[in-house]
Amino acid sequence: MEVVEAGGEWSVPVAKEDQEITRSFVIEPFALSYAEGQRIRLLLDKFVRLKDRWEPDHQFIESARRSQLRAESQLDSLQSTIAETRRVLEASRKLLEKIAEREHHTQP
Repeated sequence: MEVVEAGGEWSVPVAKEDQEITRSFVIEPFALSYAEGQRIRLLLDKFVRLKDRWEPDHQFIESARRSQLRAESQLDSLQSTIAETRRVLEASRKLLEKIAEREHHTQP
C-alpha cells in the first residue's frame, strides 16, 4: 500500500476484488486517511508515502539529445533555404528591372 504524490495530487492505489483501483485526492490528509482505512481493511502493517521525484534516465536524456540535434539540423537547413530564396528573389528583381528597361527603350 502506498500514497503517491505527483503534481500536487495524491493517489492511493488499492487492490479490490483482483483489480487495482486508484483513488485520487487533491488534499493530502484525505489521501492519508483513506490509505489508513485501506491499510486496516487489508490488514497491512503500514503504508508508504512516495513523493514525485522523477529524474530523467539515460534513454530520456539520449532521446532529448537526438531531438535537439535534429532540430538544430532543421534550423540550419531552414536558414540555408531562406538564404537561397533571398538570392533567387534578388536575381528575379534584377531580371525584372532589365526586362522593364528593355521594354522602355523599345517603345516608340
